[in-house]
Amino acid sequence: MYVTRRRMLGTALAAGAALTVARGMTGRARQATPEPLVLGTPGLPGSKAPGYGIARVRTHQSAEMAQAVYADVLTRFLPPTSALPGYYGYIFAFDDADPGTTLNVTLVDGAPAADAANVVAQEYVQGMDARLAPQTPIAVQGAVRIYQVTDRPASELPPLLHGCHITMRFRRNAADTDIEGVIQSASEGFGPIQAAMDGFVMYCWMHTEDGRVSFNVWETAEQMQAGNEAVAAWGAANPVITQEGPAEVHNGVIGYSDLFRAR
Repeated sequence: MYVTRRRMLGTALAAGAALTVARGMTGRARQATPEPLVLGTPGLPGSKAPGYGIARVRTHQSAEMAQAVYADVLTRFLPPTSALPGYYGYIFAFDDADPGTTLNVTLVDGAPAADAANVVAQEYVQGMDARLAPQTPIAVQGAVRIYQVTDRPASELPPLLHGCHITMRFRRNAADTDIEGVIQSASEGFGPIQAAMDGFVMYCWMHTEDGRVSFNVWETAEQMQAGNEAVAAWGAANPVITQEGPAEVHNGVIGYSDLFRAR
Protein backbone atom coordinates (compact mmCIF):
# COMPACT_ATOMS: atom_id res chain seq x y z
CA MET A 1 0.00 0.00 0.00
CA TYR A 2 1.44 3.35 -1.00
CA VAL A 3 0.79 6.47 1.05
CA THR A 4 -0.23 9.15 -1.42
CA ARG A 5 1.18 12.65 -1.69
CA ARG A 6 -2.32 14.04 -1.13
CA ARG A 7 -2.67 12.22 2.18
CA MET A 8 0.53 13.71 3.55
CA LEU A 9 0.36 17.16 1.98
CA GLY A 10 -1.71 18.92 4.62
CA THR A 11 0.52 17.68 7.42
CA ALA A 12 3.67 18.54 5.51
CA LEU A 13 2.60 22.10 4.82
CA ALA A 14 1.53 22.85 8.38
CA ALA A 15 4.53 21.27 10.04
CA GLY A 16 6.92 22.46 7.38
CA ALA A 17 5.99 26.08 8.02
CA ALA A 18 6.98 25.79 11.66
CA LEU A 19 10.17 24.00 10.72
CA THR A 20 11.16 26.72 8.26
CA VAL A 21 10.96 29.33 11.01
CA ALA A 22 13.01 27.18 13.38
CA ARG A 23 15.68 26.46 10.78
CA GLY A 24 15.93 30.13 9.91
CA MET A 25 16.96 30.87 13.47
CA THR A 26 20.08 28.71 13.31
CA GLY A 27 21.91 31.24 11.14
CA ARG A 28 24.21 28.60 9.60
CA ALA A 29 25.33 29.35 6.04
CA ARG A 30 24.92 26.49 3.57
CA GLN A 31 25.23 26.07 -0.15
CA ALA A 32 22.16 26.83 -2.26
CA THR A 33 22.17 23.43 -3.98
CA PRO A 34 24.22 20.31 -3.23
CA GLU A 35 26.70 19.66 -6.01
CA PRO A 36 26.74 16.21 -7.64
CA LEU A 37 28.65 13.83 -5.38
CA VAL A 38 30.62 10.89 -6.73
CA LEU A 39 30.54 7.50 -5.01
CA GLY A 40 33.58 7.08 -2.79
CA THR A 41 34.59 7.52 0.83
CA PRO A 42 33.05 10.73 2.19
CA GLY A 43 33.61 12.25 5.59
CA LEU A 44 37.16 13.38 4.79
CA PRO A 45 38.37 17.00 5.02
CA GLY A 46 36.79 19.02 2.26
CA SER A 47 34.13 16.41 1.56
CA LYS A 48 30.61 17.59 0.79
CA ALA A 49 29.00 14.32 1.84
CA PRO A 50 27.80 13.40 5.34
CA GLY A 51 30.23 11.32 7.35
CA TYR A 52 27.82 9.45 9.63
CA GLY A 53 24.21 8.26 9.63
CA ILE A 54 21.46 7.03 11.96
CA ALA A 55 18.69 4.80 10.59
CA ARG A 56 15.57 3.75 12.50
CA VAL A 57 12.42 1.77 11.82
CA ARG A 58 9.61 2.74 14.19
CA THR A 59 6.19 1.12 14.60
CA HIS A 60 3.04 2.87 15.81
CA GLN A 61 -0.38 1.71 16.91
CA SER A 62 -2.03 2.70 13.63
CA ALA A 63 -1.57 4.64 10.41
CA GLU A 64 -3.41 7.55 12.02
CA MET A 65 -0.95 7.56 14.93
CA ALA A 66 1.95 7.51 12.48
CA GLN A 67 0.51 10.58 10.76
CA ALA A 68 0.21 12.33 14.12
CA VAL A 69 3.82 11.43 14.95
CA TYR A 70 4.87 12.80 11.55
CA ALA A 71 3.54 16.24 12.47
CA ASP A 72 5.00 15.99 15.97
CA VAL A 73 8.44 15.05 14.62
CA LEU A 74 8.55 18.01 12.25
CA THR A 75 7.50 20.49 14.92
CA ARG A 76 9.20 19.17 18.07
CA PHE A 77 12.03 16.82 17.11
CA LEU A 78 13.53 18.19 13.92
CA PRO A 79 14.11 21.85 14.92
CA PRO A 80 16.53 21.03 17.79
CA THR A 81 18.12 18.26 15.74
CA SER A 82 18.73 20.45 12.69
CA ALA A 83 20.25 23.11 14.95
CA LEU A 84 23.01 20.74 16.11
CA PRO A 85 26.55 21.40 14.86
CA GLY A 86 27.33 18.88 12.15
CA TYR A 87 23.72 18.29 11.11
CA TYR A 88 23.42 17.37 7.43
CA GLY A 89 19.90 16.20 6.68
CA TYR A 90 16.87 14.07 7.54
CA ILE A 91 14.35 11.73 5.90
CA PHE A 92 10.93 10.72 7.26
CA ALA A 93 9.06 8.07 5.27
CA PHE A 94 6.06 5.77 5.64
CA ASP A 95 6.49 2.04 5.07
CA ASP A 96 4.50 0.74 2.09
CA ALA A 97 3.69 -2.61 3.71
CA ASP A 98 2.42 -1.01 6.92
CA PRO A 99 1.60 2.74 6.98
CA GLY A 100 1.78 2.50 10.77
CA THR A 101 5.53 1.93 10.40
CA THR A 102 7.91 4.80 9.65
CA LEU A 103 11.45 4.93 8.29
CA ASN A 104 13.78 7.63 9.63
CA VAL A 105 17.31 8.65 8.62
CA THR A 106 19.46 11.37 10.19
CA LEU A 107 22.72 12.32 8.48
CA VAL A 108 25.49 14.24 10.24
CA ASP A 109 29.18 14.94 9.79
CA GLY A 110 30.55 12.44 12.31
CA ALA A 111 30.06 10.24 15.38
CA PRO A 112 30.07 13.13 17.92
CA ALA A 113 27.22 14.81 16.07
CA ALA A 114 25.38 11.46 15.98
CA ASP A 115 25.74 11.15 19.76
CA ALA A 116 24.24 14.61 20.17
CA ALA A 117 21.41 13.75 17.79
CA ASN A 118 20.68 10.57 19.75
CA VAL A 119 20.37 12.58 22.95
CA VAL A 120 17.85 14.87 21.28
CA ALA A 121 15.94 11.83 19.99
CA GLN A 122 15.82 10.23 23.45
CA GLU A 123 14.58 13.44 25.04
CA TYR A 124 11.99 13.83 22.32
CA VAL A 125 10.60 10.31 22.77
CA GLN A 126 10.55 10.70 26.56
CA GLY A 127 8.52 13.89 26.19
CA MET A 128 5.98 12.50 23.71
CA ASP A 129 2.30 12.11 24.37
CA ALA A 130 2.12 8.51 25.62
CA ARG A 131 -0.43 7.68 22.91
CA LEU A 132 2.16 8.48 20.24
CA ALA A 133 5.12 6.62 21.76
CA PRO A 134 6.55 4.18 19.17
CA GLN A 135 8.35 0.88 19.28
CA THR A 136 11.76 0.83 17.57
CA PRO A 137 12.57 -2.63 16.19
CA ILE A 138 15.60 -1.33 14.26
CA ALA A 139 18.03 1.39 15.33
CA VAL A 140 21.49 1.36 13.77
CA GLN A 141 24.15 3.91 13.03
CA GLY A 142 27.57 4.08 11.43
CA ALA A 143 29.97 5.75 9.07
CA VAL A 144 28.72 6.73 5.65
CA ARG A 145 31.03 5.04 3.16
CA ILE A 146 29.16 5.61 -0.09
CA TYR A 147 27.10 8.66 -0.94
CA GLN A 148 25.75 9.56 -4.35
CA VAL A 149 23.15 12.06 -5.50
CA THR A 150 21.60 12.89 -8.83
CA ASP A 151 23.26 15.52 -10.96
CA ARG A 152 19.89 17.18 -11.55
CA PRO A 153 19.33 20.50 -9.75
CA ALA A 154 17.08 20.52 -6.69
CA SER A 155 14.55 22.62 -8.62
CA GLU A 156 13.83 19.60 -10.84
CA LEU A 157 13.09 17.28 -7.91
CA PRO A 158 9.84 17.10 -5.91
CA PRO A 159 9.96 19.76 -3.17
CA LEU A 160 11.30 18.29 0.10
CA LEU A 161 11.40 14.96 -1.79
CA HIS A 162 7.73 14.70 -0.82
CA GLY A 163 6.20 11.65 -2.47
CA CYS A 164 9.52 10.18 -3.58
CA HIS A 165 10.08 6.50 -2.86
CA ILE A 166 12.78 4.94 -0.71
CA THR A 167 14.14 1.43 -0.23
CA MET A 168 16.10 0.70 2.97
CA ARG A 169 18.12 -2.51 3.28
CA PHE A 170 19.54 -3.79 6.56
CA ARG A 171 22.16 -6.52 6.24
CA ARG A 172 24.26 -8.42 8.76
CA ASN A 173 27.80 -9.16 7.62
CA ALA A 174 28.84 -12.76 7.22
CA ALA A 175 32.02 -13.76 9.06
CA ASP A 176 34.01 -13.79 5.82
CA THR A 177 32.67 -10.50 4.46
CA ASP A 178 35.33 -8.39 2.76
CA ILE A 179 33.71 -5.08 3.63
CA GLU A 180 36.20 -2.99 1.69
CA GLY A 181 35.66 -5.25 -1.30
CA VAL A 182 31.89 -4.76 -0.97
CA ILE A 183 32.34 -0.99 -0.89
CA GLN A 184 34.65 -0.97 -3.89
CA SER A 185 32.39 -3.31 -5.87
CA ALA A 186 29.28 -1.28 -5.09
CA SER A 187 30.87 2.07 -5.87
CA GLU A 188 32.64 1.04 -9.08
CA GLY A 189 30.13 -1.49 -10.35
CA PHE A 190 26.61 -0.57 -9.38
CA GLY A 191 27.00 3.16 -8.78
CA PRO A 192 27.20 4.15 -12.45
CA ILE A 193 24.35 1.78 -13.33
CA GLN A 194 21.82 3.26 -10.94
CA ALA A 195 22.94 6.84 -11.55
CA ALA A 196 21.95 6.39 -15.22
CA MET A 197 18.49 5.01 -14.40
CA ASP A 198 15.35 7.11 -14.76
CA GLY A 199 14.19 8.71 -11.54
CA PHE A 200 17.37 8.17 -9.54
CA VAL A 201 17.67 10.69 -6.69
CA MET A 202 20.25 9.38 -4.23
CA TYR A 203 22.06 6.40 -2.73
CA CYS A 204 23.66 6.12 0.71
CA TRP A 205 25.59 3.19 2.22
CA MET A 206 26.46 3.04 5.94
CA HIS A 207 28.84 0.63 7.70
CA THR A 208 27.26 -0.35 11.05
CA GLU A 209 28.72 -2.27 13.99
CA ASP A 210 27.93 -5.73 12.62
CA GLY A 211 26.60 -5.06 9.16
CA ARG A 212 25.51 -2.34 6.82
CA VAL A 213 22.43 -0.37 5.88
CA SER A 214 21.81 1.27 2.55
CA PHE A 215 19.01 3.30 1.11
CA ASN A 216 18.06 4.38 -2.41
CA VAL A 217 15.63 7.18 -3.28
CA TRP A 218 13.64 7.30 -6.54
CA GLU A 219 10.96 9.64 -7.82
CA THR A 220 8.22 7.05 -8.47
CA ALA A 221 7.21 3.62 -7.22
CA GLU A 222 7.82 2.15 -10.68
CA GLN A 223 11.34 3.58 -10.79
CA MET A 224 12.00 2.26 -7.28
CA GLN A 225 10.88 -1.20 -8.37
CA ALA A 226 13.19 -1.06 -11.39
CA GLY A 227 16.02 0.03 -9.13
CA ASN A 228 15.34 -2.79 -6.67
CA GLU A 229 15.39 -5.32 -9.51
CA ALA A 230 18.70 -3.89 -10.72
CA VAL A 231 20.14 -4.16 -7.20
CA ALA A 232 19.04 -7.79 -6.93
CA ALA A 233 20.46 -8.72 -10.33
CA TRP A 234 23.75 -6.98 -9.70
CA GLY A 235 24.13 -8.49 -6.21
CA ALA A 236 23.48 -11.99 -7.52
CA ALA A 237 26.21 -11.53 -10.11
CA ASN A 238 28.80 -10.32 -7.59
CA PRO A 239 29.83 -13.00 -5.05
CA VAL A 240 31.66 -10.42 -2.92
CA ILE A 241 28.26 -9.21 -1.72
CA THR A 242 28.00 -11.67 1.21
CA GLN A 243 25.73 -11.46 4.23
CA GLU A 244 24.37 -13.52 7.10
CA GLY A 245 20.76 -14.42 6.45
CA PRO A 246 18.38 -12.45 4.26
CA ALA A 247 18.36 -8.67 4.18
CA GLU A 248 15.52 -6.88 5.92
CA VAL A 249 14.05 -4.60 3.28
CA HIS A 250 11.59 -1.74 3.73
CA ASN A 251 10.04 0.19 0.85
CA GLY A 252 8.31 3.44 1.60
CA VAL A 253 7.21 6.88 0.47
CA ILE A 254 8.89 10.03 1.77
CA GLY A 255 6.86 12.62 3.60
CA TYR A 256 9.71 15.02 4.23
CA SER A 257 13.42 15.41 3.58
CA ASP A 258 15.63 18.48 3.75
CA LEU A 259 18.58 16.86 1.95
CA PHE A 260 17.91 18.87 -1.20
CA ARG A 261 16.77 22.08 0.43
CA ALA A 262 18.70 25.30 0.07
CA ARG A 263 21.55 25.19 2.59
